[in-house]
Amino acid sequence: MTTMRVKTTTRRKSSLLVVRSANAPDLNDSNNNKKKKEYKPQKPRQRKPKTGAPPPPPPPTAKDLEMMSKFDDLEAGGGIKYEVFARAKGPNQWFPVGPMVVKEEWMIGKELWNAEEPLKRAALQMYPKLAAAPAFGKLEYGFRRADKEKISEEEIRQGQGKVNPFDDVEVLKERSEYDGVAPEKTLLEKFNAWMNPYTNK
Repeated sequence: MTTMRVKTTTRRKSSLLVVRSANAPDLNDSNNNKKKKEYKPQKPRQRKPKTGAPPPPPPPTAKDLEMMSKFDDLEAGGGIKYEVFARAKGPNQWFPVGPMVVKEEWMIGKELWNAEEPLKRAALQMYPKLAAAPAFGKLEYGFRRADKEKISEEEIRQGQGKVNPFDDVEVLKERSEYDGVAPEKTLLEKFNAWMNPYTNK
C-alpha cells in the first residue's frame, strides 16, 4: 500500500490530505502468475455398459389366453398330451418348446398348425439363435407323446454320441396333410369308447 500527499489550499488555511491506495499488482510477480487458474482438458464421460438382461416378455395375447384355457380344460378332461419341439429346417437339433393337449390323437397335426403363430413366437423367444443365420426364423416343428418312454441319460452316455434322444420325434407335415375328417376308428377303439364313455381318448 502506498501513501500520497496532496496539498490543498483554501483562502483561510492549507491542509494536507493523505490518500491511501492499494498496491498495484506486479505483472512480473511469479506468485501472482501461480494464482491463475490452469486450463485442464475435460475428460470424456464414460457411459456404463448396458447390462445383458433380456427385455421382459410381452404380455400374452387374447389367443394365447384362449389356448391356455383350452389346454387346462383338455388336460382336466383326460386329453392326450404331447411334447412339442422346434428346430431350423433340415436335419438339425430339436429344441423343446412346450406341451400340447388334444382331444384325440389324430388332431395333433391340425392343432399344431392352428397354433403356429404363438408356437413360433415362443420358440424364437426361448431360442433367439433360431432367428439368426442360417435359420432366419424358418422353423419346422415336431411332436411326440408325453407318456412315451424316453431314452435315459445313461443310455445316451453309453451310446457315446450314437444315440439320438430325439429319434422318436415326428416331424410336422404340411398343413394339407391334416385336412379332412377324423379317420375311422378301429373295432378296438369303438369297444373302448363304449366301455369308457366318459373318457376322451
